[in-house]
Amino acid sequence: MLILLPILEIYVLIVIGGSIGPFNSILLILLTAIFGVYLLRNQGLKKIFEIRSNKEVPSPTTDNILKTLLHPLEVYFF
Repeated sequence: MLILLPILEIYVLIVIGGSIGPFNSILLILLTAIFGVYLLRNQGLKKIFEIRSNKEVPSPTTDNILKTLLHPLEVYFF
């Protein structure tokens, strides 16, 4: 499954590039990458502030730490 996803992604990029043109497909890739980085930074900062606000608790919960560390993978796969 992990190998199939990049192959499928490349195939879709080739098909889209053939229909809308290479320049537009590269522009679309760049715009979605910028949007993804923007979302990832906002969600990551939100989690960091959430953990800091729960600082009254002696130790941060493992659930919050795991959510913060695994969020980039979640964004990539879903």
